[in-house]
Amino acid sequence: MSKSNVYILGGELAGRITNKPTIPYMEMMHLAGKKTLERAGVQPSEIESLRVASMSPESFPSKQTGEIAAELASIIGINQYATKQIIKGTSSAGALGLYGAWENIANNSNAEGYSLVIAGEQMNSLCIGEKTKEMKRIESQTITDILSGVTGEAEKKYGITMVDVGDLLMSAWSEKHGFKDEALREIVMPLITLSKYARAKNYPNAQFSDINIDLENYKKSALLTNYFRKHDLAPTSSAACAVLLSRKPPKNPLNGRIVRILGMGQGTDNPSIINRDGSILHSSALMGALYNACKNADVSLKYLRNSDGASIHDPFASIELLSYDALGFTDIEDILDLVISDKFNRFGGLSACGHPVGVSGLFYVAQSYHLLCGDENNIKKEALEVLPNTYFTNSVGAELTNILFTLLQAKNEDGSFPIIPDEERFNANEFELGKEHKKYDKNLKKLTDIKGMIIAKTPKKISDQKGYVYVVQLRDRKEFAYSPHDINLGKFIDIKHGDINEISTVYRGSLVKKTKNLIDKSIKLPKNIKFNRHLKHLQKELETTYGPSPSR
Repeated sequence: MSKSNVYILGGELAGRITNKPTIPYMEMMHLAGKKTLERAGVQPSEIESLRVASMSPESFPSKQTGEIAAELASIIGINQYATKQIIKGTSSAGALGLYGAWENIANNSNAEGYSLVIAGEQMNSLCIGEKTKEMKRIESQTITDILSGVTGEAEKKYGITMVDVGDLLMSAWSEKHGFKDEALREIVMPLITLSKYARAKNYPNAQFSDINIDLENYKKSALLTNYFRKHDLAPTSSAACAVLLSRKPPKNPLNGRIVRILGMGQGTDNPSIINRDGSILHSSALMGALYNACKNADVSLKYLRNSDGASIHDPFASIELLSYDALGFTDIEDILDLVISDKFNRFGGLSACGHPVGVSGLFYVAQSYHLLCGDENNIKKEALEVLPNTYFTNSVGAELTNILFTLLQAKNEDGSFPIIPDEERFNANEFELGKEHKKYDKNLKKLTDIKGMIIAKTPKKISDQKGYVYVVQLRDRKEFAYSPHDINLGKFIDIKHGDINEISTVYRGSLVKKTKNLIDKSIKLPKNIKFNRHLKHLQKELETTYGPSPSR
């Protein structure tokens, strides 16, 4: 059965993304819904379904419990016969709400009305003026408690946070691509982050749109993990956003631009990164979401790579970089150029716009709608000289556990949607596991229940003792293990099982040559003169663009 077109008729934030909200949770969501309906010229009584999404609706005293969707419908004035749902989840809650609305319209010939999706998140205390130390302490603890709830049980045992997960994945990603830690910390990470802050200036609703930061200020911030400083991590923010969908195109499209959702797709995985098959860098949720989105839209990964742009979930760089790997970008130089360009995350992503966790997926779609329509009410004019026609977004929940992709198109000047070439139509073969995954499984036979190989690491205190938590690949599973010593990835070790696993023996040799597919060193810097030159070029760009001015 062919799916119906699903059009976006509007999308608005309640206001600027912030860590100092001045209006309560329900009021934020009401305002986002009201602004969206008014701008689209749709009456609340015309709404056929309402979906309200939030990661943690009960976390702060000024937030809400109970029948949130029903109460919000009453406040907005939505008729009593409309269906109303509350969607709770992780960072992907807003995208999940949109997915449900899209699926209902696309597959249900009786869905003739409008569907409104509202996502709201208050991750900070209500604040008028400066926050006291006690307010900051309570807020910090509340945020920590909320975010710790989305990690796997094994991670909780070792005190591993979402940021630590990002650091573990970054260690494996850097090893795969042959990076030295120093090159990542001193060149790549600052260039990624500073370029995002610069791009956020074109999006006034971004939390850091008015923040000026250069290389000197960036480096004043201490390393929080092996790779990340404060500015590299998306802030936990507050915001509300609404998106309005319909089977019918808008009567008065914004700036004459009609936007449709070409397709959506969802993928899920085990909540813990150590309870997944294959490489730690392979995400079944990422590939599943891409497979389903591409299949629903009848497009290939090549179509996505050739699209005019995308908004990629980036609470920290490793999540974004894994998305590029999954999309099929294979040249590391192209990936680095992509992540610092304005093709993807044109307005700085969540790192610079802010990360209202349960809202971010829906916010990305609303922001993309503004861009596709050339909306000067939300984007500075100088960033709208060339408008994209093909765009996509993704939303990632927890440890790459629940992921959604949304593919968008805007009509061309001739009134038609972009034509998809035959060679960019859906191809299931793109999603088959490659030879490297089969070799990975084969090489597991060389390991045992005790002897394993280190495939990721992050610095961590255990019982107030500084050290590292490692991900160790054993024959039939992965395990976390602790050691006070800094051990290189690829080392062959013995693991001592206990309440907290410990590394008991580190062998002089390495399994990298024998089991090279456990850590795929696709680029070896000392031998890759071309890449070293590219890295030096990036370093020069970093210093020229973001370094201190000559007057300093």
